[in-house]
Amino acid sequence: MIPVWLARLVSVAIPVPVVAIIAVLGWLQLDKASSVRRAVDRATAELVAGGEIAALQARLAQEAQLRRAAETAIGGYTRALAEIERREAVEQERREQEIADYERKLVEVGRSCLLDDADVDWLRR
Repeated sequence: MIPVWLARLVSVAIPVPVVAIIAVLGWLQLDKASSVRRAVDRATAELVAGGEIAALQARLAQEAQLRRAAETAIGGYTRALAEIERREAVEQERREQEIADYERKLVEVGRSCLLDDADVDWLRR
């Protein structure tokens, strides 16, 4: 047997939340068409879109900064490579000049080398 006070409590406690839930659902259904609700929805959409635009602009700025940094680095490496190639060309020219001077000295003293590359290759075998 259920005590009387518990039966009264249950008879009041259960219908009140059910009625409240039904009232809230009804209000939400009716409120969908209200101008205030549409204004809030529009403002929310604008805020979200504005945030997305700001994020995309920040991303573009970051990518532009990275591109400028990469171009600067590539320019530095290109200049360094050109300088290395110039130095190597100068060194190669110097070596060729030394070889030509040495061969000329050998010819002047009568000790010129008559071997060609094929002869040198045969000797190396």
